Amino acid sequence: MASNGVIITPENHGPWINVITWILLLVACLATAVKVFSKWFLHRAFQYDDAHIIASMLIAIGHGVALSVQVASGLGRTWSSLSMENALRFQK
Repeated sequence: MASNGVIITPENHGPWINVITWILLLVACLATAVKVFSKWFLHRAFQYDDAHIIASMLIAIGHGVALSVQVASGLGRTWSSLSMENALRFQK
């Protein structure tokens, strides 16, 4: 049976980068949610540190998205395996 997914090869480690990024981002989001919700249930109020941790999570999500775009553009692949178009996109 043929697979439509991306295969990890010695020339392409990009899928590993995506998997690790999104798993760790999920763990961070869950930890942030537990912290913010538990604090809300205990104190019934948000404080400055809650706003900072939520802003940090939004930035981390943006970083995860940017990293996925970079993987699609060639991050994790050997330079010789990139097409000229991907090499130029990756350098930008």
